[in-house]
Amino acid sequence: MFKRISKLLAISFVVSGAVTLMIVGFGYKSEIITVMAQNHLLPEPENLTELYFENHNDLPKSITSGQKYEFTFTIHNLENKDMDYPYVVFLRTDEKKIILDEKSVNLKNGEFKMIKEEFGSLKNSKMKITVELVNRNQQIDFWMENI
Repeated sequence: MFKRISKLLAISFVVSGAVTLMIVGFGYKSEIITVMAQNHLLPEPENLTELYFENHNDLPKSITSGQKYEFTFTIHNLENKDMDYPYVVFLRTDEKKIILDEKSVNLKNGEFKMIKEEFGSLKNSKMKITVELVNRNQQIDFWMENI
């Protein structure tokens, strides 16, 4: 019987301690939240930029010298602030790097921009097109082979 009473006392002590902590915690809720936010312990919005090719399955894989080709890429601002996106589009072969386009676009938070690019093929056997967001250290590319 003594063991049973001591177990009940222990349980009531734990419950009353938990209730006390909850009451004290609710009283200091704003201070607790402030400290947690300062230490990055609360969920924060994720800042990112999406860069991708539209219709990636339709990108040219094999090309013919002297022909014109095109592709479209998209920049999507999810940085939770307005952003400037300087970008460069270039074609690379084994021997050289040719800049096809170099511009900048300003996007509000949540906004996206589709950009269409055109290029002509060279006589090289393999070429790579790269789109690079200069200030984000982000790039996408695709390879083509001359037939």
